[in-house]
Amino acid sequence: MSKEILDLEDALERVMGDEELLLELMGDFQAHYIESRQKLAQLSTQKDFAQMKDVIHSMKGAAGNLSIHAMHTCLVMAELLAGERKEGLILGLLEDIDKQFNEFLDFYAKYKQKQKGK
Repeated sequence: MSKEILDLEDALERVMGDEELLLELMGDFQAHYIESRQKLAQLSTQKDFAQMKDVIHSMKGAAGNLSIHAMHTCLVMAELLAGERKEGLILGLLEDIDKQFNEFLDFYAKYKQKQKGK
């Protein structure tokens, strides 16, 4: 499993070693991310930067709580850019974040499969 997308040791420490809880949180993150990206697409067409900033802030917190450090860092930057109303830069960053999300999905699928084998 790739440590660069999700710091598993740190994530497990955050849930006090509860792998079942971590899997549940990963599933919640997946659903939250998909919903948030749909909202961001809508808010982008409406040029609602205040709401974009709020949605990005929520995504940032969720990524940070799961120790998805690279995504968290990108979301910190996206949140700042939303405050500055820099839509083009935000959308470019979100493309990178989507790639990281796909890496997370791969990690999640492998981790879930590994846990089923226990």
